Amino acid sequence: MRFFFDEGESALNYLTDPCIHPFIIISDIRMPKMDGFELRRQVSSISENSKTTPFLLFTTGSTAHVLNKAYSLSIQGIFQKPVKYNEWKETINNI
Repeated sequence: MRFFFDEGESALNYLTDPCIHPFIIISDIRMPKMDGFELRRQVSSISENSKTTPFLLFTTGSTAHVLNKAYSLSIQGIFQKPVKYNEWKETINNI
């Protein structure tokens, strides 16, 4: 099952349900209301189990600052956002 959210707060509200145990979380860094970094911080604070869920980020551009921040939050991967649909599909399939 896949769930998609337009912004970080909605994703966090869903993930705070103790019955929810996601296999993987894929987030954009830039989202309305709550960015991907803050979503990771909040998800990590929910429970010890949530810290073991792989968390991946997509970004339009990765700088050393962005990479350092991502890895300091134990984010398992950071990917450049593809432009074309087929590139998105290939990237997701590879993940």
